Amino acid sequence: MASQKVSVLFVDDSPVKMESYPRGLDLRGMEVHVRESVDKALTEFAREDFPYQAVILDSMMPAGQLGPDPDDPECMLTGKRLYKRLREVYGRQEPVILLSNYAYQRVLEELADDPTVRVLDKGTTRPSHLHKTILDMLAPHPAAV
Repeated sequence: MASQKVSVLFVDDSPVKMESYPRGLDLRGMEVHVRESVDKALTEFAREDFPYQAVILDSMMPAGQLGPDPDDPECMLTGKRLYKRLREVYGRQEPVILLSNYAYQRVLEELADDPTVRVLDKGTTRPSHLHKTILDMLAPHPAAV
């Protein structure tokens, strides 16, 4: 029996990243669904039949329906806000990878306690590393004794 492809939701507003990362993941056997805005991501989050095993979010995008955030006027943490919405409003627990350039260290520190999220540097992360990270996050881990 053939193994089922891992289905990934990839949310990024950068045309270059919307092509390079999904293509790299696709070549490695993953099924990648690209959404280019916060609003389209929110539509996916609300689906009753949420078909994704993992979610990849760009950390810096226009806020869209999330609206302005006085603590983040330059929208540098939009991905973190989307992640929180995914968890708190929609109750989704799928692994999340946040790709960040400018606020990398800040986002990494703020989300360090959640084992279901990884923060990767968008400038240095290659599709092969992204693929490995997704597989590692989806792998069953032995229960702590």
